[in-house]
Amino acid sequence: MKKVMGYTLSILGLIGLSLTFDKVKEITQIKFLESITNFQMMIISVVVIVMGIILLRGKKYSQSKGDIPIYQGKKVIGYRRE
Repeated sequence: MKKVMGYTLSILGLIGLSLTFDKVKEITQIKFLESITNFQMMIISVVVIVMGIILLRGKKYSQSKGDIPIYQGKKVIGYRRE
């Protein structure tokens, strides 16, 4: 779930970053963007992209070094301590 949120935030940030270009702003003609300067939009977009990357690079699994996986067939169903 965190990966989906990370990708979503990153894509939204990239879309926001593309909206800082004047030609893209003219094509889209979104009303609330007229009140935001390009610099403000760029800062907001970069922050959203960084948040997405942080979510993507988060901890992959919750297994510590001393845990041994418990298998049921090929599926890991839990971990036990050594």
